[in-house]
Amino acid sequence: MKNPDKDVEILNSWRSSRVWNKPLVVLVNNYSASASEIFAGAIQDYNRGLVIGQTTFGKGSVQKFKTTEYGQIKLTDSLYYRVSGQPTQLYGVTPNLQIPSLLDEETFGERKYKNALKPALIQNAYYIKYQDYEPYNFSESFVLRINESKYFQKIAKIKQNRETQSKLSLNYEERIELQNKERLNTLELVNLGRELSGKEGFNTFEEYQNNINNEDFYLDAEIDQSLKVLSEMLEQRI
Repeated sequence: MKNPDKDVEILNSWRSSRVWNKPLVVLVNNYSASASEIFAGAIQDYNRGLVIGQTTFGKGSVQKFKTTEYGQIKLTDSLYYRVSGQPTQLYGVTPNLQIPSLLDEETFGERKYKNALKPALIQNAYYIKYQDYEPYNFSESFVLRINESKYFQKIAKIKQNRETQSKLSLNYEERIELQNKERLNTLELVNLGRELSGKEGFNTFEEYQNNINNEDFYLDAEIDQSLKVLSEMLEQRI
């Protein structure tokens, strides 16, 4: 951590044995922030597993409470850095394997705030990488599965339609037509996701909208793709 006086504090752990010796995948998305970014970055820097998903939020500032006469105030007084010297502030953690998303990463996260703290690089700490997993060993088959997935093909189509739609009509009938198209896309995407878990699809958007989700955990497209990577990692270890 780097404080306002530019002093860098290195947090050491001298544990010599692993608490988990098997393959590891860390799932992240644009909402992953703070502690989850610290964890994902450490796994990536030490090459202890693979980070899969989307670039994280980019919240790498450290807050502390200061007691005052009338209570407490919370102050940002430091920035967190990875052992590589790379900040998570603004940058976030870029996954080893990227899963497509409907969100636009350029306009999302800590980086979109005008008053966000801007970090500088610092010298890396001394650390030793594990030789467990090289992302390029899994990237080719991963990209192939993403491209062949009906779910992610649908995401690509929706994003393409959004990019080509440069104007928004003020005509009521045209807006209703656009809303119906977007609802149809949402319904199709939801049903493609449910299909992966063997769940029944919804017949209408209203049925999906009114559904009370009291189901147990079910497989979604991101977890499905990550499990396939994990299976390859297990095969590599055998």
